[in-house]
Amino acid sequence: MEIQEEDIQEMREALSGVSDPRRQWGALRHKLVDILVMGLCSITVRGEGFDEMEDLGKAWESWFRKFLELPHGIPDEDTFRRVFERVNPAQLMECLQLWLSDEPCRRKASEYRRENHSRQRERQRAERNTHGQRVGQ
Repeated sequence: MEIQEEDIQEMREALSGVSDPRRQWGALRHKLVDILVMGLCSITVRGEGFDEMEDLGKAWESWFRKFLELPHGIPDEDTFRRVFERVNPAQLMECLQLWLSDEPCRRKASEYRRENHSRQRERQRAERNTHGQRVGQ
């Protein structure tokens, strides 16, 4: 199962309720919802760290541009870090729970977890097999 455009649209709507923790004077280069969506997509596909959020954004940029504004392109890892360190976690959790409270969304999230877990097990098996072959050679 892949992340679908409609899933992202629903996530965007739910995340619009999160208050922007950044200063409101001056120019904000990136939309808060764009940063949150890309960061959460990275976490969903087992990304670890803010550098991987940036990497995923760059790798999937053309796909993200279908439904995110991205007025100044993909945020860098420092931008992801600053936003996720400052965003109100209770408010973010409340918005995500609202998004996940929808039955079809809960089903999709469960399918994502199962599929990602299966892929992770397959990669681990392949790594063990590759490692075992190297040792035996």
